[in-house]
This record gives sequence, structure tokens and C-alpha cells, in this order.
Amino acid sequence: MISQELLFVIILTTLAYTSVYIIDKFIVSKKASNVYAYTVVSVSIFWIESIILAFFLNWTGITLLQLWKPFIAGIISGAFYITYFYILNKDEASHAVPLMYLSPIGLTLIHFLFLKSSFTIYQLLGIGGATLGVIILESRHTIKQFFHSKTTLFGIGYGLLVGIPIAINEAASQEIFFWNIQPIFATGSIISVSILLIRKDVRMSILKHYKLVKYTVISEALTITGNIAFWYGITLIGAPLLSGISQITPLILFTTTTVISRYYPHIIEEDQQRTTLLRKTIAITLIVLGTGMIVYAL
Repeated sequence: MISQELLFVIILTTLAYTSVYIIDKFIVSKKASNVYAYTVVSVSIFWIESIILAFFLNWTGITLLQLWKPFIAGIISGAFYITYFYILNKDEASHAVPLMYLSPIGLTLIHFLFLKSSFTIYQLLGIGGATLGVIILESRHTIKQFFHSKTTLFGIGYGLLVGIPIAINEAASQEIFFWNIQPIFATGSIISVSILLIRKDVRMSILKHYKLVKYTVISEALTITGNIAFWYGITLIGAPLLSGISQITPLILFTTTTVISRYYPHIIEEDQQRTTLLRKTIAITLIVLGTGMIVYAL
């Protein structure tokens, strides 16, 4: 039976991340003129909020050696932040985000290729279901269009590989308190994302994008809330089980964006044709059930 504490963590994590996707989509589609400049702004606000949090934490007994894991996870995640905002800028949130939740497939393949693990029947069924979901979701494209769609390929790549920094942070949570992971992780992320500043167009427009800070502060505060709730949940039931439960997020997001698109299209506007909604419903459900089944078998 799920405890009230765990239920609260699950609800908080799901609602926080769903809200972040909606706010971020609104910003990059309606407000930002340069998605790379906004990426730097967003991650810098994320870092500032995390550093403020750091001043209220207890760092007694924590050594520099224990901080390298979340720092490396942050460095790696910088690439995922850049990819995330690029995809969200180019595609519908309810189409892009489900592809970002394919990490259980990536982790299973890593176990198979490098750890010589064998597939269980649940994992095979899960991979098959999630793959079928992706095929249905991408049936809007021809095969040629599929392989030429950067957003689709980047989204799938994001989903398959994003489990790497999550796994590193899980290992770090075995040594230090989950609250202390956040500021170090954010520091690695801002250092990594700062590579975008080599672009002249980013440097020229970055100050203009700081005017969006009122939206960004809310988004990044929710991101931190979701991250901390997720890492705390890991300490309660472990990463595999919590990740499996959190796979429901794309379905919650799809439902939310559908309602917003219908009644508040000035915030988010997505295709409301019945055939599109039916395709997304079937596809996202298969992805959620498939990845959830994979995680259950880990």
C-alpha cells in the first residue's frame, strides 16, 4: 500500500514537471525570439535559485570527492537542456515530451549491451509497446520525413540517454542528502550551457531575454521542486519504481495541453483534430504503459 508521504511525492513530482513543460512551451513559443539565449537565461536562473537554496543547507561532513557525481551529472545535463528547449520550440509539447520519457528503454539496452543482462518477458513487451507507441506518434511523417526530422530524432535521443545523469544522481544520493545534490548539479549545468555564449546572436540577445525572468523564476522553482521531490522519492522506493510511476507524466501533460489549447489557445495552441487527438491518445498510452512495464521489470 502506498503511504501518504509517497503519494504526496508522486503527485508533487508529476504536477511540478507538467507545469514546467507548459510554462516552458509558452515561453519559447510565444515570448522568446532566440531559443538558445533563453536556454542560457533559464539555466542561469535555475543555478541562482539553487545557490540560494545552498545557503540554507547543512554541508557538514560533505567532502569535495562526494560532490563530483552531481557535478558531472550537471555537466552532462547541459546538453539535455539545450536539446530540450530546441525541441520544445519546434514541436508541440504533447508530442515532444513523450519521446523524452523513453529513458527506461535506454537503461535496459545499456544493461543488455554492457552489463550482459538478459531481457525479461516484461521488458520485451514493454519495449515493443513503447516502440509501437513511438511509431504511431510519428505516423504523421513519412519514413523519409522521419529520418530528416531533427526534433523527432533529437527527442528520441534525449529520451534514450537522459537516464544517464539520473543514474549518476541516484548514486550520489547514496552518499549525500538529496537537497545537497541540487546546487552542485545546477552548477555543472550552467557551466555546460554557457558554451552557447560563443554564438554572437546569443550574446546579443541574452539581456533582452532576461526580461522574461518573471516566467523563468516560476518555471525553475517548479523544476527544483520536482527534482527534489523526485530524488526524495528515490530514497523511499528507489529510482526504478519511482521512474515507472512518474512515466504517467506525458499522459497528464497531453490531457492538460488539450484543455488549454481548446479554451486558452493564446497560451498553448496544439492540433485539436479528432484524428490527431486519437493518434496521440493511443500512442502516449502505449509509451506510458510500455516504459512503465520496463521499469517494473528492472
